[in-house]
Amino acid sequence: VFYGYGKIPNGYWLSANLLDSFVRVAVPLFFMISGSLLLKSESIRLMCIGRRISKVLLPLIIWSIFYLWWVDSNTLGKIFNPVEWLQRFLIQPVMYHLWFVYVIVGLYILLPIFQVIFKACQTNVFFKWYFFVVWFFINSLSVYVPIPFLVPLQMTMVFGYGGYFILG
Repeated sequence: VFYGYGKIPNGYWLSANLLDSFVRVAVPLFFMISGSLLLKSESIRLMCIGRRISKVLLPLIIWSIFYLWWVDSNTLGKIFNPVEWLQRFLIQPVMYHLWFVYVIVGLYILLPIFQVIFKACQTNVFFKWYFFVVWFFINSLSVYVPIPFLVPLQMTMVFGYGGYFILG
């Protein structure tokens, strides 16, 4: 309904737009809450990170296999090809809504780096403002004003969701 502007009654579109506006904040808030809970711990051990990644990676693999099977089973004459499935899994999320899990795995991998940045932000006010001004500039301004030299800096996991992670 949200993408049907002009094709559906205006009241339907306005209600869909209102609901969409309320729920858009959910992903940044989730990353902020996760960062708040994870970055405050004194030390992040590699075993802890590995355990967290395995808790997220196992369901991702299972659901990805299910969706790959489901999509391929609906395609007539498609033969099971495990190499193709592995490539599809590694290149991009198998289904659009699984992007979130890929980002979580990446954030867990980068957790020790984020913890160093978090501690630096706690102890140095200048660094805190510097980090957040640069993060805001790269992620917000570049959406409205195309700045070519910022394109390589827009690493979604590090500067996008990682900033929310530390901001929390």
